Amino acid sequence: DGDGECEEVLSAEHKTYETRAFIGQCPLLLLSIVLVWWKLEEPQHEVELKQSVWTKLKRIDFVGAFFMSVAILAFITAFDLGSKKANTSVLITLIVIGVSAGALFALTEKFWAKEPIFPLELLGQHAVITSYSIIFIQTGIQVALMFLVPLYFQVTANASMGEAGAHLVPAVFGNTLGGLAVGAWIKRTGRYKPPTILASMSAMLCFSLLLVLWRGHTSTAGSLVIFFGGCASGMANSAVFVGLTAGVEKHQMAIATTGMYLSSNIAMVAGVSAASAIFQSALRSNLHRALGRMLGGDEIAKRVLADVAYVQTLHGGLRRLVIRAFVTSFRRTFSVQIALASMALVIGVLSRQKKITR
Repeated sequence: DGDGECEEVLSAEHKTYETRAFIGQCPLLLLSIVLVWWKLEEPQHEVELKQSVWTKLKRIDFVGAFFMSVAILAFITAFDLGSKKANTSVLITLIVIGVSAGALFALTEKFWAKEPIFPLELLGQHAVITSYSIIFIQTGIQVALMFLVPLYFQVTANASMGEAGAHLVPAVFGNTLGGLAVGAWIKRTGRYKPPTILASMSAMLCFSLLLVLWRGHTSTAGSLVIFFGGCASGMANSAVFVGLTAGVEKHQMAIATTGMYLSSNIAMVAGVSAASAIFQSALRSNLHRALGRMLGGDEIAKRVLADVAYVQTLHGGLRRLVIRAFVTSFRRTFSVQIALASMALVIGVLSRQKKITR
């Protein structure tokens, strides 16, 4: 039906974005691998040099890694399918698998693994909890922004996918500038808590401006406000990383930062899936409300839901009604992002500043 087709179309939109994003990262990842292999010097320890390959392999927590991977995969898949209204039995099965694997992972790390892949005591540390929470929220709202902005301009300005994607440039620039500025600030002052708070305020400012200014006819100046969203992400990544490393013991830094990046990767899937689900739900409701009483309105709504490009063929009052439904749906999604950024702000305020060596 129309609702299902809408979900498929919007899903295809963000899957196309994800595919291009992943492909675009491949050359950089390959370059990183070469640079690490070429330049990074690994410290050698006499004890490790005397160990056989088999002895080293036995130290690896394969069981914990397996259960953790299954739990993450199950929950992410359930979240993604849930945003598309998949079969309930499939979702319940995935959730049960995720919970079971998570419980087995916790038991393995607590009672079985001699060298756990992720020590559970880390999750009891204030710096770890606040850092993971902030980076999860900030990454989630950032990928939601990356999903919503091109779609907005495709619908309201009849932009092609390439033209719509170009509107993301201010956010990319803001991300770079925010990260560099925070790095310089922390190096000079040794304080990471203020930029952590400022990052959340910047995200709130971004989505508040989107809520006010993006009403279907957005000027070039109005499209630049996503700079603050990108800036928020860049600031948060730099400040949270420093805050995390300052809050854990030296021997825990590697695994703690690995967990932070894992949290960020999970948030990428969760953020775009949640934004898509909220937007789809709002759009279905708003379209049926706007067109339900019109002759042939249900059929028009189904066509709009089935193909976003169909909106570009509409004219006059009908187009204005459809655009208004889309804009209202965008605004609801922006409001949710503001609420999430507010949560990150509260967590940032409650975080602790520790003295670091400049």
